[in-house]
Amino acid sequence: MITFSNILNIYYANNKIKLGQYKSKHWKINYGEKFKKLTKNKIENFRNNYLSKGLDDSYYSQNVQKKIYFDALKKLGKSFITSNLNKKNIGNLKNFYSANNSKIDINELFHIFWLYYLKKFLKNIKIICEIGGGYGSFAEKIIKNYNCKYILIDLPETNILSSFYISKNFPKKKIYLAHKKKDFFIDKKILSKYDIFIIPPWYSFKDFKVDFFINTRSFMEMEKMVVENYFKLIHKFISKNGFFLNINRYKKKSVKEPIFFHQYPYDRNWSAIYSHSSWMQKHCHFLLTQRTINKSNEMALELNRIKKLGIINSFVVDRIFFKNIIPRIIYRNLLKIRRSLILYKIYNFVKSILYSTKK
Repeated sequence: MITFSNILNIYYANNKIKLGQYKSKHWKINYGEKFKKLTKNKIENFRNNYLSKGLDDSYYSQNVQKKIYFDALKKLGKSFITSNLNKKNIGNLKNFYSANNSKIDINELFHIFWLYYLKKFLKNIKIICEIGGGYGSFAEKIIKNYNCKYILIDLPETNILSSFYISKNFPKKKIYLAHKKKDFFIDKKILSKYDIFIIPPWYSFKDFKVDFFINTRSFMEMEKMVVENYFKLIHKFISKNGFFLNINRYKKKSVKEPIFFHQYPYDRNWSAIYSHSSWMQKHCHFLLTQRTINKSNEMALELNRIKKLGIINSFVVDRIFFKNIIPRIIYRNLLKIRRSLILYKIYNFVKSILYSTKK
């Protein structure tokens, strides 16, 4: 059984290691002093005391949450949403949207939506590795639905939250928490003894392959060299016909240099399955690819298409974000002005052409 004392001791041990390249400027600022004086109460309430800030989409207003929920309801159906909502409220979230006698966690809705897209590809998957998995919400959805080994890689501050969240959700699962002072790796022997692995970024893999890699909205907050190293990991350890889900912004500048989606270093052995702007977050791209034996120019062409789509989306206001922070009357007037602009009409025309090429 994993205790709070176990989690805290491992966190402090891992945090003594020089994080250097692993912790970008973005996360040095985001984490700040928040994790310096941790208590059990702080961890138990991590979703309402800003410990999960930057890892959580639960900050939306009630009006925006309502819009997101009803759009998800229309696209996914009530049954799929209800069956995948977490009923435990680990982290003690307070900003819920209430509907049909249920408390709707909007952050979960994004993960449920992604799960809906992936469900037919996850059926026979044995090993999943999520890079930058946050506090473990998306992992929880997959683990609950599929019998697989799950590896979470993240910074020590995030791992303390995911260790707490995952252990509370799956008390009967065997969970490996990174504790080594040397030999930072996972091999087949260790893999056979546990179900879930929560490790820092300096760990490596040995003698096994991963069937499904995932990165959702964290490559965009890493230094370019770290992203390149993760792609090397993916290319080396992905299984034959394995999958890679990549959901990140078209462009983000919160580290030393701008990180562009279209510059991610995919090699030539990939085929795109889904490629489109992400649901309810049009500034992000949703790209699901599958490993191929034969080399081709498909990914180069797809990344070029994503580059064009990113340029177009750079002119678009993120409606949800701005609707959440400015008065409604101002927001509505801005929409009226924008709809009248010729540029907006051109944007819709070009976007419809781009979307028609890859759904």
